[in-house]
Amino acid sequence: MTKRELVQLRSIRQEIEELKGLQKEMINLLGESGRQMWGKERAGEAERLQALGAQLDSLNDRIDARRHSLAKAYRHTMDWLDAIPDSELRRIYMLRYMMGKSWQQVANALGNTASSDAVQIRAKRFLQKN
Repeated sequence: MTKRELVQLRSIRQEIEELKGLQKEMINLLGESGRQMWGKERAGEAERLQALGAQLDSLNDRIDARRHSLAKAYRHTMDWLDAIPDSELRRIYMLRYMMGKSWQQVANALGNTASSDAVQIRAKRFLQKN
């Protein structure tokens, strides 16, 4: 497992959230266009709605693909985590990369007196050795 692979988990999760935001915007736009058409027919409005609908379908496909990538990356990472003999290291990686916590939040969750820098260095050293 590389740091890049671990960082991808957070990145894919954020990308999905951004795509969902775009999806909501498009749904709102479709809703307004639909209300405008309800009262009277506008020239070209039906075509615009169809184009927005096609874009929304494409966006939904992208979100599904990202979810599939995220699930695959999670399975791969969980298999890797299961092979780590040190439970505290497993927790560090779980909190940081699977749950998206900051290094300070990870250090706080561990409940020991180690600083966020110390926790980060420990995680980095393990990756370098393995």
